[in-house]
Amino acid sequence: MQAATATRWTTVELAILLRSAGRKPLEWLSEKLERPPQEIEEVAARVRATGYPISLTVETCPVCGRRAPLMPSEGICAACHYERLNRQTAAKAARVLPLMSAKDRSIYHRTESLLEGRRADPVPQPPTVPDGASAVERMRAADAYEAALAERAGRIEKRKQRAAQKRLERMRAKATA
Repeated sequence: MQAATATRWTTVELAILLRSAGRKPLEWLSEKLERPPQEIEEVAARVRATGYPISLTVETCPVCGRRAPLMPSEGICAACHYERLNRQTAAKAARVLPLMSAKDRSIYHRTESLLEGRRADPVPQPPTVPDGASAVERMRAADAYEAALAERAGRIEKRKQRAAQKRLERMRAKATA
C-alpha cells in the first residue's frame, strides 16, 4: 500500500520509469523522479503484475553496452563472453600453428579465410507497432527487439567459438601426427 504522503504518479513519470528501468540505476531514477527508491520498486512491482517485464537492475553489458541478459558468472553478455573465448582460442591456435607441418599450415591459412559467414543468422525484424499503440506496447516491442538482437549476437559468437574449438582440435591432431 502506498504511503499517505505519496502522490499519484503522472503518465510522464510512468513513461520515464518504463523507458529508463533496466537502463539507468535505481538511484538515478529516484533522483530524476524525485521519489524514494522503495516507492519506485513498489510501482515497478505493480507494473510487473500487469505482465510487463520491467526490471530495475541495469542489464547493460559493461563491455559492449548492449542491453542484454548478463551472464552471472562474469557480468557480461553472452556475445562478449564468446568473443573473449574466441580470443583465447585464437591465442592457443597461434601457439599450435608453428608445430604443424608447412603443408598443413598452408592449408590452414588458405581455408581460414573461408570460415566467416558460412551460416546465415537472419537479423530480427524491427517491431511494427500500430499508430494507436500505447507507450507500454511500444516499449514492450522495443524491449523484445533489443532482446532478439542480443540473442542473435550471442548465437553467432557461440557458433564461432564452437568452430574455433574444432579447428584447434584438428590443428593439435595434425601437430602431434
